[in-house]
Order: sequence, then C-alpha cells, then structure tokens
Amino acid sequence: MSALPSIKYLLNYIPEEDILNVRLETPNMVWESGGEHSGSGRAFLVCDREGKAKKPVVIQTEFGKRSFCGNHALFKIEVGDCFIVLIRMRCRCDLAIFRFESISADESIVMIRKICEFRNGKQIGQQPDSFGKAVATAVEKSREHHCRRPLFYAQN
Repeated sequence: MSALPSIKYLLNYIPEEDILNVRLETPNMVWESGGEHSGSGRAFLVCDREGKAKKPVVIQTEFGKRSFCGNHALFKIEVGDCFIVLIRMRCRCDLAIFRFESISADESIVMIRKICEFRNGKQIGQQPDSFGKAVATAVEKSREHHCRRPLFYAQN
C-alpha cells in the first residue's frame, strides 16, 4: 500500500479524482499558505462550509527568508469545512474548492471531496455563490509577490 500524499501536495497538482484521502501535517489543522514567486503563484485558503473566513489558531508572526509564500495562519478544521487551492503558472490558472468529508480518529488523515473546479478558465461543477470572496482572496494571494501574511481569516 502506498503512502498517502500530504494535503500540501495539492499546491503542486489538483488531482482528477473527486474524492481522495490525504495526510495532514498537523493533526486536525491546516495552514493558509501561498503567494507569488518567479511569475507563478499558489494559494491554499481555509473557510467554513459556507465559504466564510474562520478564526485561526495561530498567525505566523516570525518571518524570515523562508517564510515568503509559506505558512501564514493555522486553522483547526471540522467536517464540512472547505479549502481552496489555486495554482497559477505562466498563462494557466487552475482552482479547486474541496470539502472535508471525514477526519480519522487520530486526526491525521482526512477524506476530501472536490465540489468545484476551474481548469485553465473552464468551470467543472457549480461554484457556490457564497464562496465568491474566498475565491477572490485566493486569486489575490497567488498574485502577492513573496506573500508573508494571511489574507483570509476572521478577526474575532
């Protein structure tokens, strides 16, 4: 049996499968991350089941050279929460919205379901209307050169 990919694997490749299991780097938590570097950009944003911002557990405040386009805010996840992955390379832009369907007993493996996808501008599935701000923020994060800050989170 092969090892499960890390959830961060999705920042390099949006899979064709609609449902897959991935490994979390931190049990029951995921990082908002991303930014633009050398003409390409990535974004990984976390939101609730309605596309609204969540309150982070930790906001990264110690920034060094390695923090640009890195981890910016850590969020506790629940079944039903969602995340957005955006990969922008040269003239191509791919985006997918995923929902956390289940979390393993030890909180290290999650089953995720793709609910909407854009592949180079072509929409596959229906984007929920309430996700507009989250998607726009993912685009913004992927265009922010050497991003060192979280962009989509609730203050209270």
